[in-house]
Amino acid sequence: MRKFILLFVVMMFCLNVFAGKALPLKYKNIKPKQKIYYNQALDLWQTSSNKTDKYFEKTVNDAGNNIYVNADKSPAFITDCDYEFINNGKFFCFSNKDLNFYNLSLDEYSKAVKTSLTEEEMTSLLPDYKIIKLSEFSSGTHTYKFKKHFGAVKIFLLNDTKEDFSNYSFTSGNAKFEQYSLAGFIKILSPGMIQFSSKETYSQNLPWYFLLVR
Repeated sequence: MRKFILLFVVMMFCLNVFAGKALPLKYKNIKPKQKIYYNQALDLWQTSSNKTDKYFEKTVNDAGNNIYVNADKSPAFITDCDYEFINNGKFFCFSNKDLNFYNLSLDEYSKAVKTSLTEEEMTSLLPDYKIIKLSEFSSGTHTYKFKKHFGAVKIFLLNDTKEDFSNYSFTSGNAKFEQYSLAGFIKILSPGMIQFSSKETYSQNLPWYFLLVR
């Protein structure tokens, strides 16, 4: 009996640890001190490469900003994003305050250029998610209604407005959900009302958004 109880406790601990570290994206976040390689002729990004490709190393400054440096440690570019990964030869990054994904490329002067993804690119990156644009919320009540069918549903709130969503997070008094470390991502487990709002006091510049899930 004691062995069973001990096994149960260990399993619960492992599940909690796993849940706490769960991420909404299947793509590996580029880690500090990791090198990434760029073939300018092909406009191709990779995590490993031959000796001819230019490389950058990821660093994080005291303010928590991700900065990429050249081989001589001089600053190369800043993404101003919170999550960065390479997929199919492209450099993607996600910003919590923008609630948006970007494709990063280098111009002829090796300056970073960020462009928002197309709807097709977004859908391709997030095939398991229902993408809801903030412009689809009611302009008067800032609500969005949808019906949840069987099982859990994964949601990503895409910012197609000019709003800044720093310090925004999900809360709810009745619906059950799992929240991830990246803003705008959520897994809804049961129906109800889910609020997406700033920790600061409500104002016209800091609107609250409501997912009404049936």
